[in-house]
Amino acid sequence: ITLWNEEVLFENVELILEAFDYLQLPVSLKRGHIGKLSIRIPWKKLGWDPIIILLEDVFLFAGPRDDDEWSADIVERRELAAKKAKLATAELAKLSRRVSGTYIILLCFFWIGLLLIQKYLCPKSE
Repeated sequence: ITLWNEEVLFENVELILEAFDYLQLPVSLKRGHIGKLSIRIPWKKLGWDPIIILLEDVFLFAGPRDDDEWSADIVERRELAAKKAKLATAELAKLSRRVSGTYIILLCFFWIGLLLIQKYLCPKSE
């Protein structure tokens, strides 16, 4: 990934199915694929121009969750994970408001986000 280009392009992205569990949907994702994922970051006008994320040829195959996936213990763990994710999001938003005058933190968030996309949406096949 080259971050200093205005556009980052991923093609034929196989989605990691477990990544969608935190949404706590009544269905489970059986298969997922994105034909093209494009992220445009206007580095020279960051903060003024929008960041654009384009998805093309999105395929999601979902089915009902198995009964064992809805046991009380598993549901509690999912709810706890969702609460932790919301808390982390709120903390990041609070931090970004505190340092809104500097773009270093913002750039770090984008860098981390792109690394997470690469790690979890584009895993290297072994």
